[in-house]
Amino acid sequence: MFEIGKEYSRKDIQRVTGGSKYAFPPVRNDKVVAARLRQDLNPHGPVVIVCDGSASHARTRRR
Repeated sequence: MFEIGKEYSRKDIQRVTGGSKYAFPPVRNDKVVAARLRQDLNPHGPVVIVCDGSASHARTRRR
């Protein structure tokens, strides 16, 4: 599937996971299917992911 340390475009991720290539994080059936993380912003990822909640807020607004 994916290799640690290799870079993937949103299109690559969407092709494999089927989630939205525009949403962050990409979601399918209300579940996060992938995360694009920068090590400098999320040094403990993917175990611990720091986020600001804007994705959750955007999803709530659409309902």
